[in-house]
Amino acid sequence: METLKTTAQFERVRREGRSWGGSVLVLNAARNNQDMVRCGFITGKKVGKAVQRNRARRLMREAVRKRLLDIKPGWDLVWIGRANIAGATYESVCNDMDSLLHRSRVTAPVDLQSAHRVETSGTQSRIIEEAENQHRIAVPNRGADE
Repeated sequence: METLKTTAQFERVRREGRSWGGSVLVLNAARNNQDMVRCGFITGKKVGKAVQRNRARRLMREAVRKRLLDIKPGWDLVWIGRANIAGATYESVCNDMDSLLHRSRVTAPVDLQSAHRVETSGTQSRIIEEAENQHRIAVPNRGADE
């Protein structure tokens, strides 16, 4: 996935594109006249301290990565995390992202999505596991001989 890096790129998407809001995310989308999807991720200080902002951006990046093949090429997408994304689960971020992608109509038709979709086979990324296990205490696995 190509990322938006400069302030001018983010400003162009905001100026030329459209915006859709969800419960934990806001999507700004603009055409880029290229054969690729570029994404940018923003979290403000209202989300929390640096640790919470970084976690929110990791969740957004992972959710986009899973849906990248569903997005039509030629779009610049800026994802903005709202203040309540700090306590959100991965599933709620994914649900909100799916809703915004559907409303913005930047996804390919459903019949094309199923032909190109690549599913992970049982292994999930470290980011998802961290999000799910955030409040659990790890107990070491002890063998039967102890």
